[in-house]
Amino acid sequence: MQTVLMLPLGLGRPARAISETLGWQIAALFALQVLFSIAIILHPQIDAQLSGTFYRAGIGFPLSHDIYLQTLRWLGRAVPAAVVVSLVGLVVWRIARCRPFETMTDRALAFVAASFAIGPGLIVNVILKSHWGRSRPLATDLFGGSEHFTVAWWPWGECASNCSFVSGEASTAAVFMAFAVVAHAHHRKKLALAVTVWMIAISWNRMAFGAHYFSDVVLSCLLTITVVLVLKALILRNEPAA
Repeated sequence: MQTVLMLPLGLGRPARAISETLGWQIAALFALQVLFSIAIILHPQIDAQLSGTFYRAGIGFPLSHDIYLQTLRWLGRAVPAAVVVSLVGLVVWRIARCRPFETMTDRALAFVAASFAIGPGLIVNVILKSHWGRSRPLATDLFGGSEHFTVAWWPWGECASNCSFVSGEASTAAVFMAFAVVAHAHHRKKLALAVTVWMIAISWNRMAFGAHYFSDVVLSCLLTITVVLVLKALILRNEPAA
């Protein structure tokens, strides 16, 4: 009896440690978003100055015409679209088999699909980009447009739809971190690093095109990764996934 009781108790300690670590990670990301938001609202010139480094008077944002950066922009949209189609196909195929999502592989699939649906899908594109009327840099009078500059989190701008706050493409780059979560432990750090590089490249590209401010891409990535970690806690139940 003592041995039987010791086994679950022994396994419970690392499980609780993982849960506590994940909770601290989520709290730290949330705190970082709050602090960054306060800083960028108090100092909105940061957004204007960083976007200004890509702008040329009389020309606009010349890097938006670069063929290599246009290709990167295309990949930033095409790759997530292909992944979403694949995820939908896998989920439909799994449901069509009329079997519940019970195994760790099933939960991993549900976790990745939910990350894409809730992060870039619901929170970024449906809630924020559709209701926060922040005009894109290239549309403002700071950079040759006619609309007024507004700070991050200010929803009453002049943009009517598909607005600047926050970045959808930065979010779809950041959500690939969900694959690092469910990857084998041996590959997890390498995949997380690759996703980070991809996320930075796509975010920088959107700024270079005059489509987003620095705060748009930073908050988009932080929000998305926070969603990924919350869903990990809810769906994966702190269990290792391969």
